[in-house]
Amino acid sequence: MNSVLQCIFATGPLVEYFMDKNGFREESTIRKSTISSSYFSLLKEGIRSNNYITPKDLKNSVSRVASRFSGYGQ
Repeated sequence: MNSVLQCIFATGPLVEYFMDKNGFREESTIRKSTISSSYFSLLKEGIRSNNYITPKDLKNSVSRVASRFSGYGQ
């Protein structure tokens, strides 16, 4: 999961969409996806933080949609 998140965080257009006021923030009132909301929260935390961040909420959101990702197995 760490490797995937690092790649996603390094994808400029995706980060710009989520951080742009006319992108995800504006559409988030329409959209009810917990995965995208969890990713947005993690992205904001990552930008603010100088330390490590924990993708716990994002992982839980993914696990609710795809049960094969529940638990701690690799």
